[in-house]
Amino acid sequence: MTHKSGPARQRADKQAWSRTATRHALIDGIVRRKRFGGVAVAASAAAALAMTATGDAAVTAPHFMNIFPSRDFVHIEGYDPGEQVTVTVHHDAALIRSLSHPGLDASATGTVGDDGIFEINHVGATCWSGFTPDIRPGDTITVKDTASGQTLDSMMVQNVVGGRPIRTAPDTVEVHGTATNPDGSRPDVSVLGSRLINPTRFFTNGGKRNLNAPAVTYDDATSTKWTAIYAGLDPADMNTALTADTSASWTVTDAAATPLEGTARRPAAMPSPARPQAAPPRASVSRSPAAKRCPRPRRPTWSRRSPSTR
Repeated sequence: MTHKSGPARQRADKQAWSRTATRHALIDGIVRRKRFGGVAVAASAAAALAMTATGDAAVTAPHFMNIFPSRDFVHIEGYDPGEQVTVTVHHDAALIRSLSHPGLDASATGTVGDDGIFEINHVGATCWSGFTPDIRPGDTITVKDTASGQTLDSMMVQNVVGGRPIRTAPDTVEVHGTATNPDGSRPDVSVLGSRLINPTRFFTNGGKRNLNAPAVTYDDATSTKWTAIYAGLDPADMNTALTADTSASWTVTDAAATPLEGTARRPAAMPSPARPQAAPPRASVSRSPAAKRCPRPRRPTWSRRSPSTR
């Protein structure tokens, strides 16, 4: 095993800290949403919430898969350090067909780190082989042991998306989005989350760069549209919120609220409401000049699209 030292070790420690902080923020958001579950879904019983939380998860604890479709970024953790794994992305032909790579699955192979984490298409991470998959809702992400070919875990990318922050009061912003199951129905609101992300950082959240919504609620009794409200922000945090990027999440957990599967989707970049000429800041970790970066994506071209994946 090669031991890092000096600047290389500092970069590795910074990336590991960022990954741990992201997972802790996700767990904190889930706990907060469950705490406010009675407000979000007044008629939801504890047994129903537990059943929905575990859902149809095909990921086995302590493994965790988190997919970021907007960046074609895959994060898995809880695996055996040193294990060789292969991650594949499979498009559902009933939803979309590729013209540039018909019938092909995108894949990446690499070694799980000492921290049990393996990432694709992220700073310092493994790159996709051949082409970048253009991950979309309905895709199946599978993790296999490279040597044996055995499937370790598999999950479907969920259809959840949120928009830009909107000011609704001097101390309040809202984020609006949608979430649908493959059959067009809506998921239980307990699996949904919304987060603001800004390098400027939020005083409200102890100087962290992310701020989780305390709850997500559906707009009415049958709608697939949801709203996340961030209230009680001071003027500085209001500016930070209005220039923040947003991430809409769909997380499947076990009964102890430990994440098993996650889809975290960001909207397409668009002008910020507070500064119309400026693009919203991107959520990212600090990048060292020596950090490995994947080449510019070579995305597939498509023959058709399902409305549910737009």
